[in-house]
Amino acid sequence: MAIPDQGAVIALAILNEIIQQDVDDDDIIFQEICASNSAKHVLNSDNREGPRQFSGIDGYVEYTVTGYSDPYFKKHFRMCRVSFENLCRRMAPHINGIEKRVCVPVETKLLLTLWTLGNLESFRGVGDRFGLQMGNAHFIFLSVARAFRLNSGKFIKWPARHEYQNLSQQFTFPFAIGSIDGTYIRIRQPLHQSHAYTNRKKFCAITLQAVCKPNLEFIDVSTGYPSSMHDSSVYAHSKLGQNLTRLLVGTRYVLLADSAYGLSIRIMKPYRNTGGLSDVRKWRRLRFLDMLLLNRIPDVIITACCLHNLCIEFGDVDEAEFDDEDLDGVANEDGVEDNDEIGTAAGKRKRNAISYLLM
Repeated sequence: MAIPDQGAVIALAILNEIIQQDVDDDDIIFQEICASNSAKHVLNSDNREGPRQFSGIDGYVEYTVTGYSDPYFKKHFRMCRVSFENLCRRMAPHINGIEKRVCVPVETKLLLTLWTLGNLESFRGVGDRFGLQMGNAHFIFLSVARAFRLNSGKFIKWPARHEYQNLSQQFTFPFAIGSIDGTYIRIRQPLHQSHAYTNRKKFCAITLQAVCKPNLEFIDVSTGYPSSMHDSSVYAHSKLGQNLTRLLVGTRYVLLADSAYGLSIRIMKPYRNTGGLSDVRKWRRLRFLDMLLLNRIPDVIITACCLHNLCIEFGDVDEAEFDDEDLDGVANEDGVEDNDEIGTAAGKRKRNAISYLLM
């Protein structure tokens, strides 16, 4: 029998090692492929079956919230229990059945919405608090906000014509029935057309235009406009700007505005700052709306305005709730000088006539 030389033995050993290494590598690759396919199968199964239930904090609404004292409930959800019960009755017909698989009670949906608006908590934390998956919590919040926007007329109402006289008596300025102004709601920089949403203060925002009574109740709101638009342009494009003449035709009543608005027989500019929009920011999430879906941002803003009016209706507004941080750097002051040239001649004559009444 021939004895293989040392070189042949070494060559055979190296060849065997290479073959064994290839086998090991093939096993590893096969295991990885199997694991990947298994993960895809789980993901696809989840998509077919819908979201799974998630326990989170056990019985937060059923046991913890029901045990809150009235002051503690208001501290957490920005309104008293009486206001919340009324809110449930108003919105129940519009938010029942918005989720397809797991039936979430109306109270839980509204508490989740109030908590999300009043706090700067991630949806992972919100979902954990209310016993929901993060995606489910986000879906419920957006769906409830859309329901508020579609039913905002239940909370934000333009006064009837027979109410104008009583409303004007609440103002020190003759024939005024509301104050109009704009404010910025900060947003994250959009992926597209970010320049349109960047205002002169160099941050991205959406403009909220609102008309309020002396008690700060909103009687008209309009939002969704890029903050690079001037207040007067926002007004011109809003439904109010297009319908104000019809709403006030045949009357002497006016809205009060600052120098950003054009003077007319319907818009008076007696003071530079007439608004009271800062109070809507008791809903802290409006300090900065970190949302990618630009088309859903107006839903959230209108929701906060509706809740603001509900709180005023039930006396839940407490000035001590509004700290200086809430009011910092958000007011929309266009910084233009009061220029009567943008006012109509009729508007000037009307303002002059009203000025004699103030003497």
